[in-house]
Amino acid sequence: MLEKTILPPIGDLFKESWEEFKKNLLNLFLIFLIVVAVSFVVTIGLIMIYFLFGMSALLFNPGNMKNLVSNPLTIIGFILGIVISVVAIVIVGLVSQIATIRLVYNSEKKQPLKELLKTSYPYVWPVFVVSL
Repeated sequence: MLEKTILPPIGDLFKESWEEFKKNLLNLFLIFLIVVAVSFVVTIGLIMIYFLFGMSALLFNPGNMKNLVSNPLTIIGFILGIVISVVAIVIVGLVSQIATIRLVYNSEKKQPLKELLKTSYPYVWPVFVVSL
């Protein structure tokens, strides 16, 4: 026979959620800052690759497109830069999501943020596959 489980009232769930949020607010904010900082660095790196391989000539001389397309090093460098940037941002995003879930799930077990992020890496591939 199936046993009925009764959920707590919605007000209690919100109250408990709010308490967990307040308890972990600093670490959640630090995880957010890490994601923003890494995304910023990757974006700056991509812009530097953009200028390094001469793609910036399009900004100043749009008629120069024929010369840029004929140079395979320019195309390969720029595409490689975009791929590396996207992969880095996806990995950092997944690690931050995993760390956030683990932080809230194990809130009684106080782990340092660095350790929490480091131990989240083994879960990146499974989470990525599941998200697909």
